[in-house]
Amino acid sequence: MLLTAIGEWLQEQEVGTLGADLFLHERPSRPVALTTVYLEGGYAPDVYRPVEHPEVRCQMRADTAQEALERAESLYALLHRRENFPLGDGWWCYLALGRQVPALVGASRPEQAGPGALAECAFTLSVRRA
Repeated sequence: MLLTAIGEWLQEQEVGTLGADLFLHERPSRPVALTTVYLEGGYAPDVYRPVEHPEVRCQMRADTAQEALERAESLYALLHRRENFPLGDGWWCYLALGRQVPALVGASRPEQAGPGALAECAFTLSVRRA
């Protein structure tokens, strides 16, 4: 499954540990500091080549808005414009292109210091299964 391959690649890049502070399609109430990855459809597959263009949204939760935003910026820097890399499970990513720059979500504001602040970023991937 593509989402699993993305999660395993992010774990290899030390973004988090799957099931501990890195989750796929679900955001548990604990721990407070975590990253959640969602697969959100995307563009139609390429007509002439076996390439898909899924969209991936990543949410980071942390104790403060500043920490959440820093985590989102770090992930964005890791993936945006990254080219030609294996995701695992037979998937190859030709290009990861940011489609939403890191931003705070909802009531998370820089002056907010309470737990559970959220930030997110999003990408469109060009992938192929070998």
